[in-house]
Amino acid sequence: MPLDGFASLFTPITPPVLAEEYWGKKPLLVRGRADKFDDLFDKQRLARALKVAQSEAMLHHHLAPAVSVHASFERGSKSTPGKERVNILPSQYYEMLAAGATVCIMGLESLDAELCDLAGRIKVELGYPGDVGFRSYHSIRDTGFSTHFDAPSTASLQIIGHKKWRYSRQPAVDWPFDNGYYREYESPARATEPWRSLPLEEFEEVTLGPGDLLMLPAGTWHTADAIHEETLGLTLSFGRISPLKLIQEALMARLSSDPKWRGMSLRPRPPGKLREAAYDPDFAALLREAAAQLHAMQEAPSALWNAWARRTADRNLSLDRRPRRQPPGRPLATTRMTTNDRAPAAVLEERTADGGRIVSVFLPNDPNASASARVELDDPDHIAWFEEVLRQGSFTAAESLAWRARGNMSEETVYDLLEDLCAVGVLHFDGAAR
Repeated sequence: MPLDGFASLFTPITPPVLAEEYWGKKPLLVRGRADKFDDLFDKQRLARALKVAQSEAMLHHHLAPAVSVHASFERGSKSTPGKERVNILPSQYYEMLAAGATVCIMGLESLDAELCDLAGRIKVELGYPGDVGFRSYHSIRDTGFSTHFDAPSTASLQIIGHKKWRYSRQPAVDWPFDNGYYREYESPARATEPWRSLPLEEFEEVTLGPGDLLMLPAGTWHTADAIHEETLGLTLSFGRISPLKLIQEALMARLSSDPKWRGMSLRPRPPGKLREAAYDPDFAALLREAAAQLHAMQEAPSALWNAWARRTADRNLSLDRRPRRQPPGRPLATTRMTTNDRAPAAVLEERTADGGRIVSVFLPNDPNASASARVELDDPDHIAWFEEVLRQGSFTAAESLAWRARGNMSEETVYDLLEDLCAVGVLHFDGAAR
């Protein structure tokens, strides 16, 4: 039986071992077979995710909230941190990669349903109440990020090529609020930060190849350099969260029925008293009420447990996954199909660099009109056939076969496209599946 969820990435490490020995304490290195992640991610899945992102950008003029694409021209640990990183459009991905950038897609789980499901399963298995998601890093030789630490805990999976990693044996700061950069850490302005003194010469050094996994606790110094002509990595990220978030949610569940806890009143004061500290009876009353609720939760902690349970059972807490339409099946040759008159198909057209066309077809007012709920056509013959579909409005599957330009579309392709157009609601048909 194939491994699933957490085990598919971390075997032989189990969730209890990760929780007790590694989580928040020290790095974890798991060596794997070169083909371990073959079914998880590859360049074809990456291209598909980029296509989804491009379609979302065309439709909404921006990416989904959880998604962003970045290009970095840093060259490893000697780079100036953050100075050579830019946000880019999905359509600029390969151009930036060819120019020597490391290109990162954040929120990859929002673009790939299988990665979304995997992130959700891992979240449930580990009982983690924060967001869990994936990001990809695509590099060419001699590229990498300056020495830094991340606020979230991360597990880096090597998919293609090899990367040399250097990392501290323990976190520099436990559960930091934000990312940190080693050059800033060395500066006098940051000398008072409560970070452990971790000289670079004491860092561990390993080379990750396909199938290997390296998990770093939040706050762990690290840098990675591509040492192959092309490298592709996938990172599992555990979004930062603290017990205070659960306490806040549990308190809100108890207090939000009272309007005074849902809004804040104005409290005008003379300019001369803006900095004056004073006892305020209203604030004191709010604190007493909140303290009483905290005390009640201490006596019966199920409210806090419920807040944790809701977050750990919700596999898609922050993931932008619109529901997919269920395909209605394959039309018969004699099945009559009709375009959706109540919500006519919207057609977006994009020109490619070589002068070609990409046509996206979807229902404009349908909440399901995400990139996964539309049909994209880039073959000129397919586009010409689809334009005839729109002109005719009502036809049988057999009749649509006659619209194939110069016979370059197979019968199977026509039926595939008819099925896809029905699946997204652009066409309707009645009759048994073929």
